[in-house]
Amino acid sequence: MSNNVYANEADALEMSRPENPAPTAPTAADFPGSTPGPWREYAPEIDGVVTPFYRFIDGGDGCGNAEFGYHGFHLSGYIHESDARLMAAAPDLLALARQYASECGECDGSGLVTVHIPGNEGVPAIDYDDQPCPDCADIRAVIAKATLSSAEGGK
Repeated sequence: MSNNVYANEADALEMSRPENPAPTAPTAADFPGSTPGPWREYAPEIDGVVTPFYRFIDGGDGCGNAEFGYHGFHLSGYIHESDARLMAAAPDLLALARQYASECGECDGSGLVTVHIPGNEGVPAIDYDDQPCPDCADIRAVIAKATLSSAEGGK
């Protein structure tokens, strides 16, 4: 998805209205519990001046005023541009993390594996089912942090 930068807040607001949706925007079903992308960040022009460290970040369908038929969020403040870009990339990063976790070759995307402990000298072998997959546990922890869930497809 592209990172849209608008000349001023009025342009950003106009492009965020429902009649101007982004053609590749994910739906709310793609990100349950969060505002769907794309999210945008930009330095607005205020009184004819653009201050590089003063940023707007918009997500969803605008500024969240249901009276006008659009929902989302708008943040503004003194934010370093690289931090604002990272925040605006959040929906794309979450989608990639979920894709990566779902394609794990060790657990076939389930997030769970069976751990086999071999037996020896009269002690039988033991299988522990439904253990966190070591190959994708790290990305699942990132997804859980982003979604406030205890796990995504695993324990």
